[in-house]
Amino acid sequence: MTLTRRMVVAVAAVPGAVVVLYALAPLALSLRMSFKSFGFFTGISDVFTTFNYHEILTQTYYTKAWLNSVTISLESAAVTAVLGAFIAYVLWRIGGRVRGYMTAVLIAPLLVSGVVRAYGWLAIGGPGGLIPKTTSLLGLGQWMLYGNGAALLVAFVHIFLPFMVIMVLTSLDGIAPSVLRAAANLGANEVAVALRVVLPNVYSTIVSGFLLVFALGIASYAIPDILGAGRVPTIAQVMYLEQNFNANWPRAAALAVTLTLVTLVVMATYQLILRRLGKTMSVVEV
Repeated sequence: MTLTRRMVVAVAAVPGAVVVLYALAPLALSLRMSFKSFGFFTGISDVFTTFNYHEILTQTYYTKAWLNSVTISLESAAVTAVLGAFIAYVLWRIGGRVRGYMTAVLIAPLLVSGVVRAYGWLAIGGPGGLIPKTTSLLGLGQWMLYGNGAALLVAFVHIFLPFMVIMVLTSLDGIAPSVLRAAANLGANEVAVALRVVLPNVYSTIVSGFLLVFALGIASYAIPDILGAGRVPTIAQVMYLEQNFNANWPRAAALAVTLTLVTLVVMATYQLILRRLGKTMSVVEV
């Protein structure tokens, strides 16, 4: 049966309406709110102003939160991409039942809430936890995964690593075994096969996973709030405080719009780089 234009429009109408309702409409409302004025005694005023954007881009409090968010998200995305790609490659080469068992072990933490896992790291690396006790016994002082960027980095990698491994593993399964045999017959060793045959085939998927972890990390609130102890402010935390404690909805909306723009710029930069390299794979394609 040939699909007509009306049929295509009818099929696309429902998901299109969902996108508009749940994505574009809230963003448009946030954009409108971000240009309103706010006073602690007057509340929200329907007066056009760019003061909110000026504040979040120039004040030290906000710029520090931006720096923490971007830096920790980029670092966690990079570590997750490298570690996830390596684990996926090892599982792919092993295959068989071992791969199935190890994949199940890797996916098992997804059955537990990310908040619960964050509290788990708090119990391990927080005050009185196993890590500070062990380092203290070794005479190294108390090394804590609490109230610092390292705590957020470890938690992000732990929580997002299964997604990266599954994405890369799925992409690796698309490589024909004959390609590996051909490379081996031509004298390529294991390292050469991995770098010159396997990596080019999964590079786009690794970058897609990197962007996924970056987007999830920079928008995360619970993990920085639990493990940051208020010493590592992030944009998501600042946004929550502005809206729920200061009742400054225009400032929170400006933060939300700016955060969305930052994420979109990163995604667009990725697409531009891939086009320059002659690739056309979408960000969300695995």
